[in-house]
Amino acid sequence: MGWEILNGNKEGDEEGEWTYVGARGESIIDYGIVNEEAWEEIESFKVGERVESDHMPLEIKIKAKEQEYEKQERRNERKELEKRIWDEEEIQRYRSRLEKKKFEVTEGIEAMMAELSNLIIEATEKKKDIYMAREE
Repeated sequence: MGWEILNGNKEGDEEGEWTYVGARGESIIDYGIVNEEAWEEIESFKVGERVESDHMPLEIKIKAKEQEYEKQERRNERKELEKRIWDEEEIQRYRSRLEKKKFEVTEGIEAMMAELSNLIIEATEKKKDIYMAREE
């Protein structure tokens, strides 16, 4: 069927460690099983240790795909990002403009929020810096 058992067959678990250790003894009752395609992507397989359970965790380390390498390269790129300065001078400028602004109830929430956003943008200065790009 093309399935392979990792226990005792992959780097890290060459001896076939016990996966269950309890009052009834030890056994290999928990298995890591993959298809032929995934077999080559497995870097290592090992049976971990645990004290809160009779069953041991199966730890499988999988090779990174090309997409992961591309993400890593993008993380290391430098990007120019724009930020706004918001110090005491800008806060005072914003407060002054806000005091002069009269909102009409008929404007609606969206319009009022847009006006507030514009007041903040007008009150702050832009500053460009170079940052290391980060993936989220």
